[in-house]
Amino acid sequence: MAIEIRPHQIWHEVHKVWDRYVRIEPPQPGSRIGIPIRSVSKTKEGWVVSPRARLSYANERRFNGKPGGYELVEDAPLNADNPPPSYASGSLSESEKDTTADGRIRILQIWQEVDPRFERKVRVEKILEDGRIGILTVERSENGWRPMDGSRIRYADPNRFNGKRGNYKLVEEAPGVSPHHAEECSQDASLQPGL
Repeated sequence: MAIEIRPHQIWHEVHKVWDRYVRIEPPQPGSRIGIPIRSVSKTKEGWVVSPRARLSYANERRFNGKPGGYELVEDAPLNADNPPPSYASGSLSESEKDTTADGRIRILQIWQEVDPRFERKVRVEKILEDGRIGILTVERSENGWRPMDGSRIRYADPNRFNGKRGNYKLVEEAPGVSPHHAEECSQDASLQPGL
């Protein structure tokens, strides 16, 4: 059974040499990809941030209880009226909802990697239960989009679909969805659907 990763949980790094504990931090505006964590230590008063502890980010897959990963030590206190957000939900944050009509990533959408060095476009092929997005590199053809030679499905974190540099921006909405939202996401006319 997968454990839901939430802010204020305490996790222990499973390692032979050191004994490190981290606290899951709340989502940071404009943060990098991954789960924000900070080193903590146990005192009489409870868990406190370690001296000189910096905010760092860990891949969600490391929270698995296996060597090299993290195991849950203390769950976050639950408030039934206002539960903390879960990192495992795979949903977009409020700041990311402007990239699509309703903030949803859909199968068959076309996204472009925001990188001035190249214009790689990907198509959403599947959305896994854990929130990861299956993408396939594609190119424009006479009949729409086709997979590039040698491309295979890779998986990306849903937080990467936010229109920011180093991530993905929406180029073309999935068939059957109003196309004007894809046009709003791109300032470059050459990326507009149908050109």
